Amino acid sequence: MRTFLALPLEPAVRQELVRYQQACARMIANVKWVEEENLHLTLKFLGEVPEEKLAEVISVAGKVAARFPALTLPLGRPGAFPNLGRARVLWVGLADDGDKLRLLARQLEQELALLGFPQEERAFVAHLTLGRLRKPARVVLPPFSGEGMPVRLLKVVFYRSVLTPRGPLYQTLSEFELSRLNKGARNYGKAEGFRNGAPSD
Repeated sequence: MRTFLALPLEPAVRQELVRYQQACARMIANVKWVEEENLHLTLKFLGEVPEEKLAEVISVAGKVAARFPALTLPLGRPGAFPNLGRARVLWVGLADDGDKLRLLARQLEQELALLGFPQEERAFVAHLTLGRLRKPARVVLPPFSGEGMPVRLLKVVFYRSVLTPRGPLYQTLSEFELSRLNKGARNYGKAEGFRNGAPSD
């Protein structure tokens, strides 16, 4: 099954990002916007994972999450991948002072590499995907009034992505509190789902 590890966002942060999506939509056309309830921060996209390997991934993610406390980081500036001159993905960054998120992502990469998952060649950039352009284009981004808004990151979630005619359906497989007092993973016998238009970011 197609899976990834991510940090979910609290409602107030998602609402702030939706307001910025709306501002962007007035200036930028042909964008598939991520729905409000599906906004998140991807730590590691795993791709296809056989069911027999899920327990190993859950064990590793829980072990890594237990090393980190919950984080509060400010929203950063907006941007685009690969750049504003030929944008494909629109995003808002997080000001990762102290490289806390980068360290979390790196430890996940290293531990999962021991299970045979390839490591990401690109450097980790803490960002929240807002939408994807249907065709690369030069864009001008509007001012972002949410810069500096605190973002509480409380848990890592292991998601499954199911392709449907309406777009990918994301299902929660397991979640791990970010706390040095972590009591372990919460697993879901029946996966809980939500939809997203940008599964790999």
